[in-house]
Amino acid sequence: MILCAFGVLSPVRSWALDFKYVYSTDLNGSHIERLVISGTIQRGDYSRFLSFIRRDPKAFFIGVSYIDLSSPGGDLAEALKIGEVLKGTFADIITDKPCISACFFMFLSGATHVAGLNVLGVHRPYFDPVYFSELTPPQAEAQHNRLLAQSRKFLEANSVPQYLIEAMFTKSSNEVYWLNLEDIDRLGERPAWYEELIIARCNWDKRRDKANRYLLDRPETDPDRRRYVAELRQLGACSGEIVFDERRRFITRLSTGAK
Repeated sequence: MILCAFGVLSPVRSWALDFKYVYSTDLNGSHIERLVISGTIQRGDYSRFLSFIRRDPKAFFIGVSYIDLSSPGGDLAEALKIGEVLKGTFADIITDKPCISACFFMFLSGATHVAGLNVLGVHRPYFDPVYFSELTPPQAEAQHNRLLAQSRKFLEANSVPQYLIEAMFTKSSNEVYWLNLEDIDRLGERPAWYEELIIARCNWDKRRDKANRYLLDRPETDPDRRRYVAELRQLGACSGEIVFDERRRFITRLSTGAK
């Protein structure tokens, strides 16, 4: 485990992560639409997230259609542990507000992860300055290199392009590299293994899907847009069915505390 923290670039007072459900209302009444995770990632947030889920596992399992994620960064160890929960529940993550530093590691944990332009920001990982300032130069070098190696291993395992990892590591702890459209496109919206699984089971055509994305900008009454939205819903139902049992088993373990 990486026992470190990513710093927060703002000098203002920071708050721990906040977890809340957002509800929407239709003809069938009020229901959960999404889970919003926002704020600075701090020590103890993983335990708080587990407590949040355990209060109503059914709401988390059935109600949440996607996770709305944003954070200026914070404790990387906590982010990785929360990321394991997001990965185990095959979460769909959408980020349209800044998700910087350690937040990027959580973002990668989603089975599907979608980001807007200029919201994903990265820089090299680093230790808490109070801890790091007490090290001798040889100790600092050894700890820093170990941290970079561990971070690189995680990023490569999550199919982050090599050039993007290098761009990330060239930015110091008080700088940010903002992912552009090309970066986001090359990062992809799904891990490679998951893409291949839904291609095999759901007959998904990735190239056709990307070519039709522009239809979402058309009016809701447009027949081509409605057809494409129906295809997306069908894909969502198929992919949801694939991971349903695994999600249920994982959330059951979380809610009961079983290993």
